[in-house]
Amino acid sequence: LFELFVQHGKSLYSYFTSKAKAIEKAKELSKIIIKSNQKIYMVDEMEFINIKKKSMAIYYMDSINRMKAKMYRFGINGTNNRLDHNLTNMPTVLVDEICNDNNLMQLDLSNSQFAILCLILKNELDTDDFKAFKELACSGQLYESMQEKLGLKSRDEAKVTMFELLFSSHNNKSEGKAKLKEFYPSVIDWIDNYKVQNGYEAFSVMLQLKESEIFIQKLWNTIKEKGFFCISRHDSLIYKTEDQNQIEGMVTEY
Repeated sequence: LFELFVQHGKSLYSYFTSKAKAIEKAKELSKIIIKSNQKIYMVDEMEFINIKKKSMAIYYMDSINRMKAKMYRFGINGTNNRLDHNLTNMPTVLVDEICNDNNLMQLDLSNSQFAILCLILKNELDTDDFKAFKELACSGQLYESMQEKLGLKSRDEAKVTMFELLFSSHNNKSEGKAKLKEFYPSVIDWIDNYKVQNGYEAFSVMLQLKESEIFIQKLWNTIKEKGFFCISRHDSLIYKTEDQNQIEGMVTEY
């Protein structure tokens, strides 16, 4: 059973139902079922698209207007030690545009959460399936491999699926997770055991803390100490194009 949200006029209500019953009801009412922001809705397709377009436009313009008005924010997140600022949650398409307009470059870590997981697991596991998982994650080919193994349509779908499977509760018994466990049994078992002992939300926080250690405490601080302009954004660094060789050299060395 899951909670299904239904729009009735201007009101939104919800009830618990099964997948089969939800699909049956949606067909009866000529509506679609869609998952958005971790909630599942039964809605009119075009109405939902228009609502999302409007909310995205408001969010995008708010991000731009705050920068234009110099309403800057900057601080360390107390949960995961990430650096929070105006660009942190700004849509990537806008960050890209800002970088293009200001002669800035971005350098990020491919498959970052999974590469960092492999860094943590290298002293925990010595199995063949972990070595195969690590090879894919550290070469930046994990999502392409999962797309093929799980029969998905695109790399983006594989990325979303991997995040849903690995960052959901250990009680997740989905077909996708079962398939993933066939390929990487020791990796999935280790993750599930960690979630049982610490709570499933602690798993993502653990990876984010390691990410912050790498990108803020080590790389960002080192680069700033040497006098270069640099901004960290989760698992990436933003810097001047003219400083590319020096900064990429420091990152590679680290």
